[in-house]
Amino acid sequence: MEPLRQDDPRRLGPYTPVGRLEPETGRISPAARRFLALAPDGDGAALLVTPPAEAAHDPAHRQRFHAEARAAQTTAAAATAPAPWLLPVGEVGGPDAETAWYASPYRPALPLPTVLDAHGPLPGRTLLAIGTALADALARLHAAGLTHAGVLPDSVLLTADGPRLTGYGTARIRAVP
Repeated sequence: MEPLRQDDPRRLGPYTPVGRLEPETGRISPAARRFLALAPDGDGAALLVTPPAEAAHDPAHRQRFHAEARAAQTTAAAATAPAPWLLPVGEVGGPDAETAWYASPYRPALPLPTVLDAHGPLPGRTLLAIGTALADALARLHAAGLTHAGVLPDSVLLTADGPRLTGYGTARIRAVP
């Protein structure tokens, strides 16, 4: 975890960010900012996701981020089978918030680019396990009639019990002809 930067939000809805998941620099630039935050009751933690700083205050991007986060919030409800490799969206900030955000249940994790920056290439068995889990997550989304258009390195969080696919700003319900 990295300390908050001067331009990071100090409050998002009822949550209080306490640190960043991504380091300040890395070879892969993240498509979103992720924060560890204290839950409203102060007795728990959440993972908060916002657009990157350069897009965070753009009204058009904020509206799109909010709409897509809301759609992602319904992904778990729409799925007919549990998807253990997906990190669910629990709460979404209002469309008029100064900074768009969504919250997910926190579990200790590192973004895949952070792991690659720190440790270099991963062993073949690890890559196979990550790839298998992500394929399972995508298969479950597709079986529920959903798609995920943004499987990028920074949309993968590595936890002690396997990867979690995030980046729900790009999860959408597939159009049915």
